Amino acid sequence: MQNNTEFHDYIQQKETWDTVYKKNRRLWKGTPYKVEGINDGDLVLEIGCGDGKTTRTPELRSCLLIALDYAPNALYRCRTNRLQGQKIEYVNGDAQCLPFPKESFSFIIAFHCLAHITKEGRRRSADEIYRVLKNGGTFLLRDFSVEDMRFGKGEMVDENTFINKNGISTHFFVEHELLSLFERFPIKEIKKCNSNLIIMGKIHIRSDVEIRCIKTIGTW
Repeated sequence: MQNNTEFHDYIQQKETWDTVYKKNRRLWKGTPYKVEGINDGDLVLEIGCGDGKTTRTPELRSCLLIALDYAPNALYRCRTNRLQGQKIEYVNGDAQCLPFPKESFSFIIAFHCLAHITKEGRRRSADEIYRVLKNGGTFLLRDFSVEDMRFGKGEMVDENTFINKNGISTHFFVEHELLSLFERFPIKEIKKCNSNLIIMGKIHIRSDVEIRCIKTIGTW
């Protein structure tokens, strides 16, 4: 349950994201991240679909995809940017209280989503992800690392958490933090994903942490 302060921050962040997506038709550009391990006909959930960057990845074109976001304008952008022929259902919902029955999905994706949720919200989200994932199903997360060039920019509001000039709160993860957050999952793989970005002749690091988890019978 959220306390009054956390609830106020939640509403403020939700409204801020909705405004950002209202102003930007394609907020997230570049090549979508590769998603391996999805089979034809799988029921897949993407948490925090945003404007649909990940929904356009080739690996998601033959599955049944549920694209979820708590910002209505994000869902509008995602629907507008969809590829012809994709099987996508759009759901206005929250990672902290997923509106689905237990063990609904074979595969769950969350890219750059949990970083924008409070510490307690991340714990609730981890429990919800576990609840709606089928036994034998896969959860794939990718989020910001403390090594990223944007770390430390803006007002610090919690450990490794900053609010930028647009009012967006972002948490930057260390690996052991994610291992602890998803400790009930056997971790198949955790890795750093770094790349260089050159701005005005200077090299800057883009850095994410990615984990792949498989839910196995008897770990609940």
